Amino acid sequence: NWEALTDHHDSIDTLRELVLDLAVSGRLSDAERDLATGLPSTWLISPLGKFARLRRGFDLPKQSRAEGGVPIYGANGQVGTHSEAAGAGPGVVTGRSGTIGRVHHVEGEFWPLNTALYVEDFFGNDPEYAAIVLRSIRLERFSSYSAVPTLNRNVAHRELVGVPPLREQRQIVSKVKELTRLCDGLENALRSRSAAGAALAGIGEGTARVAP
Repeated sequence: NWEALTDHHDSIDTLRELVLDLAVSGRLSDAERDLATGLPSTWLISPLGKFARLRRGFDLPKQSRAEGGVPIYGANGQVGTHSEAAGAGPGVVTGRSGTIGRVHHVEGEFWPLNTALYVEDFFGNDPEYAAIVLRSIRLERFSSYSAVPTLNRNVAHRELVGVPPLREQRQIVSKVKELTRLCDGLENALRSRSAAGAALAGIGEGTARVAP
C-alpha cells in the first residue's frame, strides 16, 4: 500500500533504503540474471577492497587550516574549508571514528580528516556508484563496540559486492538519482502536511479557549 508506506518520515527512510537495495542487487537493470548469483549475468562479484579501497584521512588541526575553497570532511560530513587538498575529486568520504555509516560523494578536490576514510582507489569504477554501494552495505556493521566506535576497514574490505560494467553503473546512478528526487518530494509533501496539521490544531485550540 503506497499511501501507508509514505505516511511517516520513517517510511520515507525505508523507501530510500529500498532504492539502495534495488540498485546494488541489480533490480534496476534490464540485464538477464545469473541463476547462481541472483545478479545480472554481466556483473562481477568482488571484495569491497578490490572495488573501492578505503584509506584513513589526514590530520589537520584547526590552527593549521588556511582560508580557501577546499572542503574539509570529517566523520559527520563537511566541517570547514582549507587552501590545500589531500584528495582529488570526484571522491567518496565516510566516517572512520565516532559517526559511522554516513557516506558523502564529493565532486571536486577535498581534505579528508583522520576521523574519516576516503576511497583511495576506485579501480576504474564510477565514484557515485561506489558511494551507493558503501551506503547500501551499512558500514556501521564493521565498527568496534567501544565508547568511540571505529570502523575497521580491513574487515569491511572483505565484504563481497556486485560490480556492474561501468556503463551500467552510470545508468544505475541516474536511476537512483531519479528515485531519490521522488523520495525528497514525498518527504517535503509529508513535512508540509504535518506543518499544516499542526497549524490547524493550533487554530482549533485557540478557538476552544475563546469560546463562551
